Amino acid sequence: MKKFIKYISYGKHETGGYKHELFFAEQLQQFLNQKGEHVTLEIDRRNRFYTNPFAYIKLFLLGLTAQANYNIVVARVALFALLRNAFTLNKVYIVLHYFDKNDGKSFWLNLYYKALFFVLKNTKNKNISIVTVAPFWVQYFKEKTKNNIPVFLFPNFFDGEYYEKFIQKNSQFEHKNSQFERSREQSNNVSTTLDMTATPLDMTATPLDKSKNELDINSQFELKNSQFERSREQSNSVSTPLDMTVTPHNMTATPLDMTVNPHYIKNKKKKQIHLGQWSFKNHADVFEIAKQLTNQGFYCYFSTNFKDFASKTSTYEVVYFDKFENYLTQMALSEFTLALTGINEGWNRVAHESILVGTPVIAYAKAGLLDLVNESKSIAANNKEEVLQVIENKNVQANPSLLAHYDLKNAADYLNKMFI
Repeated sequence: MKKFIKYISYGKHETGGYKHELFFAEQLQQFLNQKGEHVTLEIDRRNRFYTNPFAYIKLFLLGLTAQANYNIVVARVALFALLRNAFTLNKVYIVLHYFDKNDGKSFWLNLYYKALFFVLKNTKNKNISIVTVAPFWVQYFKEKTKNNIPVFLFPNFFDGEYYEKFIQKNSQFEHKNSQFERSREQSNNVSTTLDMTATPLDMTATPLDKSKNELDINSQFELKNSQFERSREQSNSVSTPLDMTVTPHNMTATPLDMTVNPHYIKNKKKKQIHLGQWSFKNHADVFEIAKQLTNQGFYCYFSTNFKDFASKTSTYEVVYFDKFENYLTQMALSEFTLALTGINEGWNRVAHESILVGTPVIAYAKAGLLDLVNESKSIAANNKEEVLQVIENKNVQANPSLLAHYDLKNAADYLNKMFI
């Protein structure tokens, strides 16, 4: 009898979270087929946002369609998927990238999450489990569910050799031939145990005053089709929402010839700072930092794949990258990438990619982002003054080899742990 995997999700954009979930579904299918189960993958992706209580009901009820042998669902489909499979032998994998009760969810969504975690704390169905992206969140969800159900780590995975092609000869990272390949051969010896003793961050800073122009831009950011407000209320994703025209888990494209794409390689000879992904998750400090750096002669930019959000102020630019290679090239030419999150983030995909192309990361590191900072030996800053000091000192190097255990070939190792 043939078996099925069903992956249920929603959203208009291919966010980092969506790519992680899809890769998990594809790898699970491959893993089970290698075990002789002959599994077919069905993808139910609803290309829309759900923005009000009536729309939420439609979203929640999608969980009732989780009728496969293996069901992969996002958080807001999970509750009804659990109810649908309460008396079956079907497996339900709930992918939770992060959870922050202070990230702007509506009253109704907060009520939904309370119900979801109540069920997870009290269910006796051992075919239900949580899949998450960082060691921090494994521990968090174990505590949140009172260790009642299994919580598995399935990180974001990257093709290190592909990213290595974008490292610049003039970058701070000392590029060595086949360094990542050597690291991959040793990846089974790399410990994922983290030093979680980093100084806690003071994330209570008062939002900073911005110029009128910057306020106008940020108002546009919040108002255009209300996309980011809706994302605030429903996104299970974290990290970059970049439009990856080259699929991150099958990156075979030829590296970009930077001499023939001057349109995207802006200010190549000018010092530049990648401010990270243009997102509601950013801390207000990033705008003041951009202002000060611009005054010092830096070119500061955010990256986005939302074409409508491309814009420019006197202190920063929001750059729309229609090609993944152009985004990586621009980031590789930057002196630093900033990951100044204002929420408990899952795993900052932009920061991970920055390290892979040899550009050091400075972060407001907490939750899953703290895991990434510790593993990659990046810089954890507590405030904007520390960020500016690191940029001024310029004595930080990125070392992609420290993240070699997140190479694609290691994905099966994590699936094995789920079935032992």
